[in-house]
Amino acid sequence: MAVRYHAGLRSHSRRSLLHASGLESGPGRHADAGSPDWKGHRPDEDAPSVARLREAGAIPLVLTNVPELCMWGDAQNMLYGTTRNPHDTRRSPGGSSGGEGSLIAAAGSLMGLGTDIAGSVRIPAAYCGIFGHKATSGIVPNSGLLPDVGDGMRQYVCVGPMTRFSEDLPLLLNVLVDRENSGLRLNEEVNLESLKLFFTETEGCRYFSRVTNEAQQAVKKVTRHFHDTHGLQTHRLQIPELQYVAITFNKVFTATDPERLVQLFSPGSRNTFVEMLRLLIGRGRHTLPVLLASKTATWFPFASPKEASKFLAKLERIRDRFEETLGDDGVLILPAATSVAPFHNQDLLFIDAPSMTALFSIFKVPATVCPVTMQKTQNGTRLPLAVQVVAKRGNDRLCLAVAREIERTFGGCLVPGAMGRSIGRFHRGHRLRSAVRNILRCNLGSLLIRGGKRRPHVLPVTADMLFLLTGVLEDLRPGGSDRRTHAAPLSRLRWALRHEGLLALAGAT
Repeated sequence: MAVRYHAGLRSHSRRSLLHASGLESGPGRHADAGSPDWKGHRPDEDAPSVARLREAGAIPLVLTNVPELCMWGDAQNMLYGTTRNPHDTRRSPGGSSGGEGSLIAAAGSLMGLGTDIAGSVRIPAAYCGIFGHKATSGIVPNSGLLPDVGDGMRQYVCVGPMTRFSEDLPLLLNVLVDRENSGLRLNEEVNLESLKLFFTETEGCRYFSRVTNEAQQAVKKVTRHFHDTHGLQTHRLQIPELQYVAITFNKVFTATDPERLVQLFSPGSRNTFVEMLRLLIGRGRHTLPVLLASKTATWFPFASPKEASKFLAKLERIRDRFEETLGDDGVLILPAATSVAPFHNQDLLFIDAPSMTALFSIFKVPATVCPVTMQKTQNGTRLPLAVQVVAKRGNDRLCLAVAREIERTFGGCLVPGAMGRSIGRFHRGHRLRSAVRNILRCNLGSLLIRGGKRRPHVLPVTADMLFLLTGVLEDLRPGGSDRRTHAAPLSRLRWALRHEGLLALAGAT
């Protein structure tokens, strides 16, 4: 599995690769949150969430890339560079758990962990075509993360799973949840016919919505399916607060702990103006987003602590009305993002990434992102479109049940490339021979070109290799089988190699 946050020492935190949105670092691993200020930091122990996964038998593979200090929607920083979207390398994988989303979508890991404070699990899941879940706030331990956002904002930070298959979300969540939160009933069956279904296609703007027509159509497809197949009555729900969520979220930061936010972006005596000048002449030590965030953090001050408390109390009343509308058997379906993944650095001009997700972090309610379809762009590239399923606090199981139904109907995780098919369909026996043949031909070509003795790394790991190996691992699950050969997965791989007459080459390369 992979972790996205650099979660390590209990007194610190960070997002990383394997744990999807940057959660785990583990003893001895680098945990720097993509920030030069934390370069070389190695925690002494696992974050509690990572420790629970290890106890359950999880094997951490890697820490993935994040934006500097995990506070932007594109996974790039000065330490490790830019993470690409596997569907189109010119585009962003999202953030802040972008490295995790990219790795899982490229079949480099079966599942991972991320941290979500405004959509950091859900946005990469939407852009990369995988599943991601932000749990009800407080049910998963969120200590041991880097950066430490302080006591005020920590209540909004959630550690959540990112997976290629919806069935793995409750699997991870059952391990992660606090032992005292047994009332979630994650393994209990949900009767879909008894649900109340609410939906909204836009952020609520009456005339010029930022949500693309394709993203709106994805919501309509899902709601139409539940209406036609399960007989659910659908109700359009207007949420005016979605229009101004960027301002609202910044005001929440300011109302909870304004000084902590400034210290987070400007440790020590860093002069933001000087750092901006250094960036302009190519000598920058920090990314432009983190420098901008260090200034915008002070744009929404409150006249007094009393005014800040009134603002937070107002948000709680809005949240209570929202939950009262949904009830104990209601879910809301809306776009997971305003559009498909933007180009790198595009969100510096249009901060749309968290506009469909941040409000539900403020509300502390559960939300699950589910891939639905592909949108074909002007140059022929196919990019994922996803929806978001939201429920009342404590009703995570409703979100997960709807996610399973969406996966069953629309195919689930979307494969990068022209195929645009479910990852499950990719692993049929009639594709295995071709995948093995292409891998071995690449290795043979590399061997002939370079000459000399065998080296440990013949070729960078290709997407085909990752799909093949993870396909075999998936077949090792209970009930997994190969429709072509009806053989055990490892025997199936062996059969494919032998069928091509390249076993000797496989051993040589």
